[in-house]
Amino acid sequence: MRFRILIPGLVCCALLGQEQSDLFDKAPPAIEKAVRARVALFYQYHTEGKFRAADGLVAEESKDDFFAMEKMKYNGCEVGRVSFSDEFKKAIAVTACKYTWTFNGSRVPAVMPITSYWKLINGDWYWYTPPQGGAVQTPFGEMHSSSAEPAKPVIPANPGALAGGILNSVKADRNAVDIVPGKGAQEQVRIVNSMPGQVRLRLDFTPVGALTARLDKNVLNSNETAVLSIEYEPKPGMPQVDSVARVSVDPTGQVIPVKIHFQAAPAAAR
Repeated sequence: MRFRILIPGLVCCALLGQEQSDLFDKAPPAIEKAVRARVALFYQYHTEGKFRAADGLVAEESKDDFFAMEKMKYNGCEVGRVSFSDEFKKAIAVTACKYTWTFNGSRVPAVMPITSYWKLINGDWYWYTPPQGGAVQTPFGEMHSSSAEPAKPVIPANPGALAGGILNSVKADRNAVDIVPGKGAQEQVRIVNSMPGQVRLRLDFTPVGALTARLDKNVLNSNETAVLSIEYEPKPGMPQVDSVARVSVDPTGQVIPVKIHFQAAPAAAR
């Protein structure tokens, strides 16, 4: 049995940003720290593929459910919202886990928000499944348990379009820069992160002659912009060779190429 909000791609950060329900009180820091540590360890075992170890964090009455459920090895997980009930003896955690979504031979990085249930047993926190058909109040409304058959991710009608949308969420405002030979140039290319989460940028560029390129930042939060600065200061004897500055994006795996082209010199200057 599994309880999840299963939406591939980019929606998890929006879920984690919702306002907490008034049904849940703020837990003492020590209690919340203990729960977060257990949740993080549970999904770390999933990341490492150590499902037998994860079973050690499962309540005895829920071990059959955990054994029967589909297991997934994630690329990394981060604990988000944790809410409490029953005088801080039960908790609901929402964890964002990275995985690779494969379709039509393509591999697309995605994020899955997972809702898990925890209760305090003899001083430790254990994963459990609520009673069959029972309703549980969560920060996202009332959730009902279903059959023991694991829930499946919702697959869109056009996965290719979704993949394109993911890969277009981080993009440059232009992909080419023209430089006039013999004249100094200071060009800027803006790279915008439209994803709800953070991305990392890495510049791959080898300076050629007096041509240089640099990024003003390597980490972009949601809706932030990085500037790729391309500068050229002509010097006698320096080569004027076309080049490409490539910006790699993690975790989308995309590469943004920016072509740097020297225009043909005017006939009078030849």
